[in-house]
Amino acid sequence: MSIGGIIPVSFVDYPEQIATTIFISGCNFRCGYCHNPDLVFGKTKTTTEAEVFEYLFKARGRWIDAVCISGGEPTQYLGLKQFIHKIKKMGLLVKLDTNGTHPEILYDLDIDYLAMDFKTSLGRYCELTGVKNIEEKISSSLDYILNQNNFDYEIRTTLVPSLVGPKEISEMSQMLKGVKKWILQPFRNIKTIDPNFKKIIPFDKATCEKILKTAQEKIPHTSLRN
Repeated sequence: MSIGGIIPVSFVDYPEQIATTIFISGCNFRCGYCHNPDLVFGKTKTTTEAEVFEYLFKARGRWIDAVCISGGEPTQYLGLKQFIHKIKKMGLLVKLDTNGTHPEILYDLDIDYLAMDFKTSLGRYCELTGVKNIEEKISSSLDYILNQNNFDYEIRTTLVPSLVGPKEISEMSQMLKGVKKWILQPFRNIKTIDPNFKKIIPFDKATCEKILKTAQEKIPHTSLRN
């Protein structure tokens, strides 16, 4: 596992838990609006697994109850299952953040919570992420997550003018029937992989709330995160 950073104590990355957040370097997507290009391209200062587990051993049961494994994209690494297993053996809860491109990996993970970024309508995935022929894997991940009973979860979507708006949200909602939690959030143009996205003005609050209502027509458990 290539660890590109760590937040020792987080109150926001794992719902209702105090967690350590571990960022895994590298991502197979190239979303232009991504706010963490250094992590995506593996340019952050690395931390060893030994250093991480040394800290977790001290922190468990004292000031943290859980670990959030984020990215980048953690499921790119074959060592993810073993990494999670070692954390679970310490008595800590585990949350995984993923883009859903490796459903075959998700099937076999011992996790307590999962957050999947559902980027846009399937027909626009290549345009947004730069990855071709990924639609079937995204669909498989969603189908598995929504129908399993092994862990709690949330689906997240970033609202981006011209890429993820009312039309896309309406199409995406068709795939999320029965979802427990769908969280929408506006994109921020402060730091992006593609400099052109810094020129895009994010949806204002009124527009975001209008899109939220569109989503809630089919998915009642949808909320807006600012």
